[in-house]
Amino acid sequence: MSDDSFIREVNEEIRREQAQALWDRFGPAILGLAILIVLGTAAVVGYRYWDESRANRSGDAFSQALKLANDGKNDEAIAALDQLEKDGYGAYPLLARMRAATVKADKGDVDGAVKDFDEVAADNAI
Repeated sequence: MSDDSFIREVNEEIRREQAQALWDRFGPAILGLAILIVLGTAAVVGYRYWDESRANRSGDAFSQALKLANDGKNDEAIAALDQLEKDGYGAYPLLARMRAATVKADKGDVDGAVKDFDEVAADNAI
């Protein structure tokens, strides 16, 4: 029995030394990879938050401009939509251009509305 315990102890020591050698060889790479995964995940989450917050701000501004237009405050709505066209994110600048043209038509400036819609139609960046 004492031979078995001696052999088991030697085997455990050999396994420990092999594990230590493996860690010494690959440990820094494993730690570096883990750090890269954490940093990459943080970057993706941060970008998504930033992107979503920009879209939310543009959506809120568009909603406010629509409310102004629905309340009959056409001049204020056009000013808000023009600002959104300059500062908006995603599809909101295009929506703002189209809605501003609609507000102009509602206001009686049909020629200006047609001109604005023609500009939207001619825009190759869309």
